[in-house]
Amino acid sequence: MEDRPAIPIKKLNLLSFPLAIPFGVLFYLIGLLLQPDGEVILTFSIWSIVVLALIVLLIVPIAHEAVHGIVAKLAGAKPFYGVGPGYAYTSFEEPISPRNYMLITAAPLLVLSAICIALFPLIPGWFLFILAFAVTNAAGAIGDLWILKRIRHLPSDALIYDLADGYAAFVPDRS
Repeated sequence: MEDRPAIPIKKLNLLSFPLAIPFGVLFYLIGLLLQPDGEVILTFSIWSIVVLALIVLLIVPIAHEAVHGIVAKLAGAKPFYGVGPGYAYTSFEEPISPRNYMLITAAPLLVLSAICIALFPLIPGWFLFILAFAVTNAAGAIGDLWILKRIRHLPSDALIYDLADGYAAFVPDRS
């Protein structure tokens, strides 16, 4: 049996904006709790706005896809990268087990969130930038969360082929 869903990119991109609110509150509170002096001072300047734009539009997508690629490589795949309308992607041609595909898919949300949380107390002056990175990455992982929800039921002997805009799952026939 074959399952070949395409990620509803436009819908998910729209949903990522309201998701930024709870992720923003969550990461703000975590970051605040981890501040050495227990307070945060947020200041905005032209420089900070430029840096925030770079974080949101360039740094987060590159870091997010790089983590997908590193974990894919560790799983035995040969990742390649690209950009589509409204999204960046990491893909590979090798078939992957559902377990490894779940690890590849979840890695950017988990790894980059953990790094941001670790950085909050280490670089308190960069609170706003770390917060922007964490929130953008988490809200932008909505496509990854959609995939995780879809593949969680697959048997361990299924094979998953990554596609730039989704995946194809091949499940052995049990009849």
